[in-house]
Amino acid sequence: MILNGYAKYFSAAGIFLFLLLFLCCNNPAGDDGDRGIKTPVKYREIIVVVPQGKTVLVNGSGSAGVFVEYRSIVLSPYGIARYETTWELWDEVCRWARSHGYSIANPGREGHGSTGTGNPNKGWTEAQRKARPATSMTWRDAIVWCNAYSEMSGLEPVYYEGEDGPVLRQSLNIMSHPPATTADLPFAKAGAEGYRLPAEAEWEFAARGGDQNTAGWNYEYPGSGTIDSVAWYLDNSSALGSAHADYGAHPAGSKGDGTGANQLSLYDMGGNVSEYCRDWYGDTDAIAADTAPEGPDMGAFAHRVMRGGGWNSYAADCMVTSRNYTRPWIGSPYVGFRVARSLGAE
Repeated sequence: MILNGYAKYFSAAGIFLFLLLFLCCNNPAGDDGDRGIKTPVKYREIIVVVPQGKTVLVNGSGSAGVFVEYRSIVLSPYGIARYETTWELWDEVCRWARSHGYSIANPGREGHGSTGTGNPNKGWTEAQRKARPATSMTWRDAIVWCNAYSEMSGLEPVYYEGEDGPVLRQSLNIMSHPPATTADLPFAKAGAEGYRLPAEAEWEFAARGGDQNTAGWNYEYPGSGTIDSVAWYLDNSSALGSAHADYGAHPAGSKGDGTGANQLSLYDMGGNVSEYCRDWYGDTDAIAADTAPEGPDMGAFAHRVMRGGGWNSYAADCMVTSRNYTRPWIGSPYVGFRVARSLGAE
């Protein structure tokens, strides 16, 4: 694994080291990416939130989100994507997947909405369209895509058809309640360093800046106390909001002309599109004594977690503590995802 020479430091009771890890693990920065991936390196960057050889104990406070006052969570080394998964990267991996034994049920789409027509291609340059987040895939599609992206990049896949089963390579476009397909109930291999969805606790920790000893931890929105500087949401991106030339999902990282990142240099953690997490949705009271980052068991309603809010969301839904959910077989033009990776021993 090649770590490029970029580093950021954030002060706290101790000093946390945040490294920039490119997804192109087998190639230096600046080439075409790993194994011929053409999507620009910029949109494949991973920010290391908890570095190798470290763990972080987060003692909760407050009454909303994952880190509530009665809960403590231990986070192992991981990184999370700087950007939401772009249409260009989604489409490139899907094309590779189809020729390598994968079946992703829904093709996804490029963002949603533009200039009042709902046409995702109107009002954007080709480069902007490629950089808009991919949407309209299901949770099932997202985890199968993560496996394809892992194999395409020469990494060990995370999701399997049971503990001793094969790599999960198929998602199904059927309703299944309670969830019963292998894409609903995958076995996630501990220690696999391929791409995956972030745990909800990992997502929120990163959204809040990765250091509970700084002022940014308590910002209402990812990286700011005010939403308009960091998020595309209803009032600046929806036809229901204030007047503007184009609306809908915007190119990844474009808020504030590229200045709308949080303290970890993560973009669009609030707004643009809601993002899938790996957890089942449930009341955090049910896991108060559990220090693992995973959420509750499946439960009766079998919803998966979404975080961050989208371009059509109210400001309150884009807060770092706001939680939402969806069925694993339902896709939406308002929902996408960003990838995470577990980081092994040094």
